[in-house]
Amino acid sequence: GGLPQKPTSLEGWFATEARRLSGLLRADNAAHVNNTAEDGARPKHVVESSGLLYLLLHSSLNRMSSHHLQASADDWMQFIAAAAAHGDFELRAIAPHAMSLCCCAHPVSPTL
Repeated sequence: GGLPQKPTSLEGWFATEARRLSGLLRADNAAHVNNTAEDGARPKHVVESSGLLYLLLHSSLNRMSSHHLQASADDWMQFIAAAAAHGDFELRAIAPHAMSLCCCAHPVSPTL
């Protein structure tokens, strides 16, 4: 995963990552897996998912998600749903906030 795919836009990268991570999270969910190690270490895809959720949170707080992430809305909505149902506590805690903020984010106001 990550940047080696070299998409043509940030939204393209985001959609690619959301699809990739959604599949991994859904696989965890289907297996009823909480794959946090005994020492508290979290798997790479779970940490990456947290980062993507924080990206969504910050973009919606900056009122950018409604403008810059419209075409990938289906991808990130499915990603957020998979994260909200995951066994990882952080994902379950922040996914609903990301969903709420992204769904109510208003576009940036026009420049006068």
